[in-house]
Amino acid sequence: MFATPQNLAAGLREAGYATDPVLVQIIWLATKMQKPILVEGPPGTGKNLLGSGIRGGSEDRPDPAAVLRRNYRKAGHRLVR
Repeated sequence: MFATPQNLAAGLREAGYATDPVLVQIIWLATKMQKPILVEGPPGTGKNLLGSGIRGGSEDRPDPAAVLRRNYRKAGHRLVR
């Protein structure tokens, strides 16, 4: 997913997330080992922003529009344009 921890940190910074070396190392190792990351905390602490930053910095991220189309078709919905 990420070639180096520096790539991950750059992706998080692009998303506007303040990074710290320990957090970057934890996330990078979890992605390398293909393990889930549980993030908990009170509202407004940046949990969704962290997820967006991880997804945004990924080299193999899917096209969001394609994912939406696939999920709608699975659910039997018709796309309206």
